[in-house]
Amino acid sequence: MSDFRRAQRHRATLATDQQEALANLYDLHFRRLRAFVLRRCGCMQVADDITALTFEAAASRLLRCRDDELTLAWLTTVAKRRLVDHWRDRTRREVIEQRLEGQARMHLDAAVGSVAETSHELTEALALIPERQQRALFYRYVAGLSIAEVSDELTISYKAAESLLARSRIGLSDEYFRQLDDNLTDTDATRSIA
Repeated sequence: MSDFRRAQRHRATLATDQQEALANLYDLHFRRLRAFVLRRCGCMQVADDITALTFEAAASRLLRCRDDELTLAWLTTVAKRRLVDHWRDRTRREVIEQRLEGQARMHLDAAVGSVAETSHELTEALALIPERQQRALFYRYVAGLSIAEVSDELTISYKAAESLLARSRIGLSDEYFRQLDDNLTDTDATRSIA
């Protein structure tokens, strides 16, 4: 469920005075809280997401307690916890990506004997994936940009950039191995004719 949908759900369940308390809390602390998170993560999209999750938690909390219990200190604590969750998830994803990339490299090294053949096959495979995926892969692996920087370059959210890069890697891998299979089939056919 998106942040917007969750916020709408919480807003629908909040009484009018609770909605006013949440609006006042938001007006008072939004900028400071987002700046706090931004200083720690360095990415505006992540800061906005974590700030939204923090205010979502505040809306949930308003259903269970008085609004005077929600202070900047409470919001900051929730934001810190959400930020820790974000970094844990990100670290897990990076470890998984590194393992997958290592496995892909091993398979590539085993499947192809020479660098020239690999380069040719990879160039052909790259030409077969959509241009947007090509640009995402270029920014990430050739230009060496972080995922946050790729998202800025492509003017998409951080999560969309992660998803696009994952789809790009899968598409490139599929096309690459399809090219290898085609070349092996052609080579086998040539041998059987000769």
